[in-house]
Amino acid sequence: MSEYFARDTSRKIKVVIKNKGKNGKPLGTVPMYGFRRDPGDKDKRILDEESAAIVRRIFQLTVEGIGPYQIARILA
Repeated sequence: MSEYFARDTSRKIKVVIKNKGKNGKPLGTVPMYGFRRDPGDKDKRILDEESAAIVRRIFQLTVEGIGPYQIARILA
């Protein structure tokens, strides 16, 4: 009986997580680098301009053909 309960609970949790993803709500607790939580709405992420500038620079260096080790040296 307890195995059935555990399996049923697991299925329910998977459905909830899948529905959150389909609705565009964040699945993790920590926002990705370059974003931060909106103080008014916990399910919304807003751009963190300070770290977003670093992300943009990394992207630009990658587009220019610079590898990850060279980018790490540039940013260090």
